[in-house]
Amino acid sequence: MKIFNLPSHNVSISLVMDVVTRCIHRETNVNEIMIYTGKSNSYVKSAINAAILLGMIETVAETNYKVSNDCANVLNTTPSEDLKTSLFRSRLEKWEPFIIYLKYLSNGDPSDVATRKLCSLFSFNKTSKQIEQLLKSWAKAAGFLDSSGNIMNIDFTYDETDVIYKLNEETINETNVSLFMINVLGENIFSWLYHDEIAEFKKAILIFRAHPRDAIQCTGRAFEDVLRRISIESGVDTSKHNGITQVANHLYSQLDSTDKPWIHSKHKNIALAIGDIRNMAGHGKEAKSMERWELSATAAIGHLLLTLSTIKSIYEYINKNRYDF
Repeated sequence: MKIFNLPSHNVSISLVMDVVTRCIHRETNVNEIMIYTGKSNSYVKSAINAAILLGMIETVAETNYKVSNDCANVLNTTPSEDLKTSLFRSRLEKWEPFIIYLKYLSNGDPSDVATRKLCSLFSFNKTSKQIEQLLKSWAKAAGFLDSSGNIMNIDFTYDETDVIYKLNEETINETNVSLFMINVLGENIFSWLYHDEIAEFKKAILIFRAHPRDAIQCTGRAFEDVLRRISIESGVDTSKHNGITQVANHLYSQLDSTDKPWIHSKHKNIALAIGDIRNMAGHGKEAKSMERWELSATAAIGHLLLTLSTIKSIYEYINKNRYDF
C-alpha cells in the first residue's frame, strides 16, 4: 500500500505556491522561506511538504529546496495568482489519491465516505477527518468543487465503450484521462500502479492520435515496468531478462507456492503480442523486407486498451486467483 506523508489540513494553496515561487529564485531553506512568506516555522514546513508531495519542489542536501524542472518552465519569479492556481490545479490532477476522491464524489458518496474509502487504498499519516478537510479545501480553491462542495466542469463519463470518440475531444485533460483509467482498471488496481507507470499510460492516451508510434512506446515501457515490479513482488529475478517478451516468459516459467505459474499461459501469450506491437513502434526497418511499419491511432489505442486489460487480468489472477479478462 502506498504511503503518503500529508501536510497539515489547513495549509493553503496560496502559501504552497508562495513556497514554490520562492524556490524559483534559487535554492532556499526554511528560514528564508519564513522571511519571504511571513509565516511560522511549522506552517512553512507544512507548505513545503505539500509542494514536495505534488512534485513542485525537490529536496537538496536535506535542508535546501529547489523548484522542479517542469514547474520552473511554467513559472517566473513574479507569477500572477491565476498562473499559480493553474499550476497547482495541474499538479493536483496528477496526484492519484485526489482523482480517486473526485471519482467517489461523482458516484454520489458524501465527502466523508469518499475519504474513508480512499483510506482503504492508501496509507496516510493523518486522520480521515483531517484528510477530508485538506482535500475539500484544495478542491474548492483549485476549482474542482464549488463553495457548496459540488463537482464543477468535469466529465466523469469517460469509459472504454466510447473511447475513440471521447478521447478525440479537444477538452480532454489530465483529470479526464485519470478517470478513464480508473473506469477501465477500477480504483484498487489504479491505486496499485506506480506514479511513473500511470504517467506513461496517461501520456499515451493524450498523444495517441497525433503520435501513435510514440504512444505505443509509452504503453510498452509502462507494461514492462509493471511486469518487472510484479516479478520483484513475487520474488522472481528478471534482472537478466530484456524486454516484455523475456520478462513475461520468465514469469510464466516460475511457480508460486502452489506450483502455479506466476502468470497464466494466456497472459504470457498476450504479453508477447503486446511486446511485438511495441517492437513495431520502437524498431527500425524489417531485416528481410527493409520496410518500416506504419502505425495508426487505432492500433495505438487498441494496444493501450489491451495492455490495461492484461494488467487488470494478471493482478486478479495473482492476488485473487480469478480468471477475468
